[in-house]
Amino acid sequence: MSALEQQIGGTHYKDMPIQPAEYNQKNGLGFIEGSVVKYVSRLKNKNGIQDLKKARHFLDLLIEMESKPEETVWPTKEQEERTKAIMQNGNDGLIYRVVEKYQDDFEE
Repeated sequence: MSALEQQIGGTHYKDMPIQPAEYNQKNGLGFIEGSVVKYVSRLKNKNGIQDLKKARHFLDLLIEMESKPEETVWPTKEQEERTKAIMQNGNDGLIYRVVEKYQDDFEE
């Protein structure tokens, strides 16, 4: 069974023709943009106005960051590629990278 066919804690994403996570990844959206999509997409099936307020909060964050690009630290191209590889390979890729980075701490 695909991860998109499973959902823990309800069906508000699983029942959508295109889930926010799938849309966000295929369109290369970052965390903040993806959060806006997520909250707006689920508002009728989960938390209503509260989800709109959450989406607005993320829009305000994005506006603030985009208004001050010299103060905003965006990920490098290498970091973005690493994140995409981890997302495509699932949690196993993430676990491998964490262990690889901290392997000296694990060795006796």
